[in-house]
Amino acid sequence: MTDKDKFMEVVNRNNGKMYETAASMGMAAQTLYNKLNNNTDFTAPEMKRFKDLYPDVTDDEFNSIFFAVDVTAQVNE
Repeated sequence: MTDKDKFMEVVNRNNGKMYETAASMGMAAQTLYNKLNNNTDFTAPEMKRFKDLYPDVTDDEFNSIFFAVDVTAQVNE
């Protein structure tokens, strides 16, 4: 699951624009929004392009963006 808020935080922190980020990652803006809304998954090459585009992203931050845990999906026993 992708953490949309953290993804957008990185883009904003770097004065980026979502449509430019999408193009740099090799996709249309609508495709990026679909992935951020967890309708489809990011591929490994797309995630690498994001990291290359925003090299200030730490490994922990990268993992929290692209490998977020959906706590609402956990079942209470």
